[in-house]
Amino acid sequence: MMTSIAAVIPMAAGFGVTSLEGYKLDDATGAGLEGWTIIATSGFFGSVFQNITDDTGYWKISGLNSDENYTVTEVLQPGWNQVEPVTGSWIVGPGLDDVGNLNFTNRKSPQVPVMTPLGMLALVCLLSAIATMSIIDLLRNNKPRTN
Repeated sequence: MMTSIAAVIPMAAGFGVTSLEGYKLDDATGAGLEGWTIIATSGFFGSVFQNITDDTGYWKISGLNSDENYTVTEVLQPGWNQVEPVTGSWIVGPGLDDVGNLNFTNRKSPQVPVMTPLGMLALVCLLSAIATMSIIDLLRNNKPRTN
């Protein structure tokens, strides 16, 4: 999977990412989505940091190790498709301080109607009744003629 590059800067001693932040947004309405998990994983040590979006969709991960690359991803929830970043994640390079606008945008998946077993039984009964009535009508209308 390809990743979107938020920033890639050569490592500079004494500087590093101290926080990452952004919003989790509904593609259809632009509204923030609450309760989504955002994860930042360091490239060198593999340390994992995470936070949950608030009622406006805002998230922030602070206290990150300096001079490391971070891959920022979301935990996709059932019924949603990721729209942005198109590559699935953001990559943030070392030497940056307080990186914002790492937004994740999602669209609800199309709902496919599912028929319950009871609904399927009702449909079979209805089709059987229609077929039976059609056969009876055919038999009534196709009586042999007597002269």
